[in-house]
Amino acid sequence: MKFPSVNILLPLSVSICLGWPLDQSPSNKNANRSNIDKSAAAEQRLRIDNLIMLGQSAPAEVTGDLLLTLVSSDLIANKGRKMELVEQAFRSAAEVREPFRRKSWSRLVDTRSGLKQHAFDLELDKLSMQSKAVIKMIPLDRLRARTMFEGISLPPIKPLTCEDSLGYDLESYYVAMLSVAEECFNDDERKAEAHIQFLSDRLESVRSIPQVTPATRMLVNAKLSPDELSLLVNVLAKALGRVSTDGRSFAFAMERDRLVSTAHNLILEAQTA
Repeated sequence: MKFPSVNILLPLSVSICLGWPLDQSPSNKNANRSNIDKSAAAEQRLRIDNLIMLGQSAPAEVTGDLLLTLVSSDLIANKGRKMELVEQAFRSAAEVREPFRRKSWSRLVDTRSGLKQHAFDLELDKLSMQSKAVIKMIPLDRLRARTMFEGISLPPIKPLTCEDSLGYDLESYYVAMLSVAEECFNDDERKAEAHIQFLSDRLESVRSIPQVTPATRMLVNAKLSPDELSLLVNVLAKALGRVSTDGRSFAFAMERDRLVSTAHNLILEAQTA
């Protein structure tokens, strides 16, 4: 009597144990794999939707951070869905408690102000979250990113007192501003120097010392022609004459925010342009 060969019995036994259909022709295998992939994708979408719903019941800081993290991940591939989440994060930032990021006068972490700065470094303040949302929107919809940035209003910046151990950090706003200027204007607008006017209008609005260093650093990092840089440096220089006097903020900018070295870098950039 001839027994079935091992080459026949082994696939048969494995199929029975795993619950596979006995007919494993290439077409059926592809169909099964396709069904498995679709089921896994649907399950992942459901988990993501549940996570988003759960995050929306959390404080606004958590909601915005969660949405922007999802957009940055590979979990969501659909462009429209990513745009929706960025929009949601931008809107949720309006309910965030802290208006902007703060920075400790001392560089020591093991202090009350140092621990506060460590918390602020998470960038869960309103201005940082709005600015991050704008940057996330740029590769998705440049025009919308520009509109979102124009909707950001700098919160009132109160003068610091001698009791204040935390200064203001507006860096994220000026980083987003430069990204919009460099990436969100089309060729015709750039020929008309609309992006330069965009920067000029905002540099003219500099009114407080905490704005000076990040605005100066933005010009250092900007990709500008010599004439464009000269124009914007002059705009910022005129704005400095209208900056409010605030001794504590000025000392903070000099000591902690590296205003002198940043201004020196801008001078070198202007001289070599």
